[in-house]
Amino acid sequence: MWLAGQLQPDTLILVSGALGVGKTTLIRGLCRALGINEPIRSPTFTLVNEYTIRRPPTLAGLPLFHLDLYRIETAEQLRTLGLEELLERGGITVIEWGELLPALGFDYTPRHLWRITLQLQPDESRLIELVSG
Repeated sequence: MWLAGQLQPDTLILVSGALGVGKTTLIRGLCRALGINEPIRSPTFTLVNEYTIRRPPTLAGLPLFHLDLYRIETAEQLRTLGLEELLERGGITVIEWGELLPALGFDYTPRHLWRITLQLQPDESRLIELVSG
């Protein structure tokens, strides 16, 4: 996956798209490209999953945090996730439903930011928009 080769330590990736469009599937592919071999599960109920990045060498050993904000409704619930602490650990943080962060009062400027939006097309394919910065 091309994106894996573009990532740097201290990166936040916000993944947006309708329910069932494939956010978790996309993140599974990213994890595989980063050498994460264990099963990648949706964090809808656990809220945060942590994995260890194995490649490329510039990221090896760093954590990848996979979060899902679908069930988060208040700023207080977001604070209990410890998102700021996760972001300070220097790895990659991937957030499904990341577009909800501003409404939850989270104001943070990451060192590196990617926004990924998935849209289901009439032919059942997906349109993926990637924006850096």
